[in-house]
Amino acid sequence: MTRTLFLLFLLPVFATAQPIKNLDIKNGFLQFKLGDSISHYTAVLHNHHKATLNEYEVMDKAIGLKHKIDKLTLTAENGIITKIEVYMQGEEQVQFMDDAMKKAYGEGSNENGNDTIPGRHTTYLLWLGKKVSAIAKKQKIDFRSVNGIVRSVTVEHIFFRKTGDLKIEGALSADFPL
Repeated sequence: MTRTLFLLFLLPVFATAQPIKNLDIKNGFLQFKLGDSISHYTAVLHNHHKATLNEYEVMDKAIGLKHKIDKLTLTAENGIITKIEVYMQGEEQVQFMDDAMKKAYGEGSNENGNDTIPGRHTTYLLWLGKKVSAIAKKQKIDFRSVNGIVRSVTVEHIFFRKTGDLKIEGALSADFPL
């Protein structure tokens, strides 16, 4: 009986361990890997952003999900990719990415933002692996249009960052969504 209860309580831990491990195995987003040299991707990158010389925008043709992602940016330090930022605007794109992240990495932990601006609601989803972390910042913004109608827009940024140098063994399934 004790063993049954023990296994029953540990089952959720084992069930969520594999999706989080997928985050560490993937080590990036789509074909872009954290820790790679930025020079591997120069053929698919726009020129540096004028404001920050270490950020590179990925060309639309290189994004396999180009109808679901509005912008993909790589940040490099000393020529090495340290952050991947994915930007979506619109309820359909945000919902697609939320579903893909959930399928790939599990539920994530949900945190409400501390919004002080009326008409804005921010939530954060966190996935913390041993090697990589992903943070999704979702904002629903209500605004009044010129003719007085209240409209809303949903935007989401997902940040992938390297958090460790551990060697993670394993492979992703053939139908891995990201």
